[in-house]
Amino acid sequence: MVRWFKDLTRVKAVGEAFRSLGVDGCLAFEELDKQLRVVKDLVDLCGVARTTYLITANSLVSYMLRFRGEEFWSLFREFTLKRCNSVNDFTEAVELVKEFTKAYNNLSLEFKLRRLDSLIKCRELFKPLEKGDLRSYVAQVARCLSSEPYSKTVVFSAKMSYYVFRVAGLKAYLEGVNIPVDRRVSLITLTSGMVNVGTQAYGVKELMNYVDVLMREPKLVVEVWNEVSKVSGIPPIVIDAPVWIVGGYLSFNMGREEIVKELINSGLGGRVDVNVLRRLIQELTYKT
Repeated sequence: MVRWFKDLTRVKAVGEAFRSLGVDGCLAFEELDKQLRVVKDLVDLCGVARTTYLITANSLVSYMLRFRGEEFWSLFREFTLKRCNSVNDFTEAVELVKEFTKAYNNLSLEFKLRRLDSLIKCRELFKPLEKGDLRSYVAQVARCLSSEPYSKTVVFSAKMSYYVFRVAGLKAYLEGVNIPVDRRVSLITLTSGMVNVGTQAYGVKELMNYVDVLMREPKLVVEVWNEVSKVSGIPPIVIDAPVWIVGGYLSFNMGREEIVKELINSGLGGRVDVNVLRRLIQELTYKT
C-alpha cells in the first residue's frame, strides 16, 4: 500500500508560480488547448445551446478512449459539424452523442450508453448552466449519474461548458469547481513534489509508476490543487490548462528548457513573460 505525503512548502511554491502567471497567463495556455478550438468551431456553426448539450454529454462519456484526447475531440468535431443543425432539443443532442459513441467510443459501450440514457432523464441539470453556475451544475449532474462531484468526467464536463461560455463571451461562475483529475494532472501533482510517496521517487520515468495509483485518490489530488488555487487566487478549473498541457509534454519526457521553447513557439511568446514561464515549469517539474 502506497502512503502519500503532502508537502505544503511545495504547494506554496507552485501556488506562487501560478500567482505570477496570473489568470491572463492561464487563459493564454487555454488557447493552446485543441479542445477549446473544437468548442469554438461548434459554437460558430451549431450555436451556444446545441454546443452546450453536445459538449457536456460527450464529456460525460470521455473515458476509456480508443484515441488520444486531442484526436478524440477532433473526431467529435467532424462528426458533429455535419449533423448538429438537425438537433432541435436536449434529447436529440444526447441521441447524436450516442451515435458518435457507438462509432468512435465503444470501449465499455453498454455502460456509456446507460449513462447517456440516465442523462436524458435529468434535463433539469442544465438549468444552472443557463445562468453560468458551474458549481450547481456539477452537484446536479453528480446526483443524476450517482457519481462524486470530484469525478473526472463530471468535472471535465463543467470545464468544457466553461469553454463554451468563454468562446461565446458569456459569464461563467467558476468558484468551487475542482480540477479534473486525469493522468496528466496526477503526473504533475507528483513531479511538482506537492504529493510524495513514502520512497524518494524522482524523475518522470519513476514517478509514472505511481500515476495510476494516485488516480485512485482523486480527493487528495483535488485537495492539493484547491490549496494551490487559494495561494494563487486562480480557480482550479482555470489552473487546469497549464497543468494539462505541461503534463502532456512531460509524458514525452521532454526537459524543462525544451518545454519552455515549445510553449513559446506554440504561441505563448509575447503573451507570457519568459521568466514567469520558466519559473512555472521549474515548479511543476521540481522532481524531474
